[in-house]
Amino acid sequence: MKMNKPSTLQKRVLRAITEHALEARKLLARIESDNGHGSEGGRNPAYHRLVSKIRELEAAAVAGGVPREWIDQTRYRGELGMTWRADLHWRDHAPIDRPQLLTNLGNEVRQVREIAAVAAAYGQRGALAEAGTSQLFARNLDTLARRVAAIAHLLNLTTSEAEHLWGRENDWAAAAHRVSGASEASLKDRWRTFARLDTRTAACQVAALSDAGIGAGVAGNPAPSAPHIVQRIQRHLHDSPGHPAAGPAVATDHSAGTGHPVPTGGGSSRDPRVRFEAVRGEQIAESVDAAGLSRDLRPVFRSATDTEPSPPGAVRVNGLEP
Repeated sequence: MKMNKPSTLQKRVLRAITEHALEARKLLARIESDNGHGSEGGRNPAYHRLVSKIRELEAAAVAGGVPREWIDQTRYRGELGMTWRADLHWRDHAPIDRPQLLTNLGNEVRQVREIAAVAAAYGQRGALAEAGTSQLFARNLDTLARRVAAIAHLLNLTTSEAEHLWGRENDWAAAAHRVSGASEASLKDRWRTFARLDTRTAACQVAALSDAGIGAGVAGNPAPSAPHIVQRIQRHLHDSPGHPAAGPAVATDHSAGTGHPVPTGGGSSRDPRVRFEAVRGEQIAESVDAAGLSRDLRPVFRSATDTEPSPPGAVRVNGLEP
C-alpha cells in the first residue's frame, strides 16, 4: 500500500539523514573557511566518514522499505541547511515492493543461519585452537545478525512475516543437519572463511541505524541475536537423530520480565509482533561462551575508513591467524 507519510520508525531514519546532511554541510563550510579554498573539503577524513555514514544509512533505509523519494527529499533539505521537519508535504513515491524486500532479508537470514550453524558445530573447538580467528568470526556473525535485526525492525515485520523468517523449526533443523555430518576439516575451512568476511558495510549500517534509534537493542520484540541463533541450532544438534524437529517452539519472554512461556510459531496473538528468546541448556551455554558469542559485541567497524582490528597480541594455543 502506498503511504503518504512516513511511519514512526521511518521518521527516525529520515530525521537522521537530514541531520547528518546538515552536519556535513556545516563541516564542509568550516573546512573550506579554514583552508581558504574549496578543494580540501572532499578529502577531509571527518567529512568523508560523515558522507559514508549518510550513504550507508540511505542504503539501509531503502532495504528497510523507506521510499527513495523521501530519502532524497530529506537529504536535500539538510544539504540546503534546513532542519528536520516531520510535517512536510512528502513527495509521491513509487510503490514499495515489500515481498522483494522480505525476500532480500530472507536471503540474509539464511546466510546468518549458515554461519551460526558452523559456530554451533565447530565454534568450541575453533576457539580452543585459534583464539584470534574465533574473535573475528564471532564479531562478523554478531555484525551480520545485528544488521538483519535492524532491517527487520525498520520493516516493522508482522507476526506472519517474522514467523516466515525465523519461526519455522524445519529451517533450524535443516541448518543443523547440514553441519552435523561435516568433517572437522570442512568445518574449519568454512569457519576461517566466515572469519575473513568483510563486514564493514554491514557494520556501518548497524551503527548508523543504531544512532537513529533502529535495531534489536531498541525494538520492542527484537529478532533473535547471534547467541540465540547459535543456541537454537545447538538444540537440534544435541537432539537424537530420530527426534522430530517439527512444531512451534516455546520460549521464555525474559525481555518482558514476565518469565511466561510465549509461543514463537503458529496460532494467533493480540500482540502483532513476534517474540524470540534463547533456549536453555548448560551444554549450549558453554559452547556459545567458547565461541566468543556471549559477550555484548559491537560491530568491528564503525566507518568505511576504520582499519581492520589486529588479532590479540598473545594467543595461548598455537593456531593460525586469519
